[in-house]
Amino acid sequence: QVSRLLEAGIPKERIFMDVISGATEDRPQLNSLLSLLNKGDVLTVWKVDRLGRRTAHLARLLEEFDQKGITVRSLTEGVDTSDRSSRVSYLLMSVIAQNERETINERIRSGIDHAQ
Repeated sequence: QVSRLLEAGIPKERIFMDVISGATEDRPQLNSLLSLLNKGDVLTVWKVDRLGRRTAHLARLLEEFDQKGITVRSLTEGVDTSDRSSRVSYLLMSVIAQNERETINERIRSGIDHAQ
């Protein structure tokens, strides 16, 4: 993921990575990133779900970005929130990300229950 961001022209010092789950909204690197973004900036992500896994959280981020004039661009999903249809795609991907997270959690719980 980092190499693809570098290839896309993102300077290494502008790549932010948290080592905790994307399901956690309060992440140090995400918070640092959010504090640096300004009107007219383009936030480039590997995948939309790297910003967060909960639909409500991603919707709040999208609203915040929209209000601040910040565009989100995904390298792998073709999302560019500068247009309306892409914003809708962003929200749909957030629903899919949340569903994937819930499915993974169910499998983990099932595996733990089965092991006991």
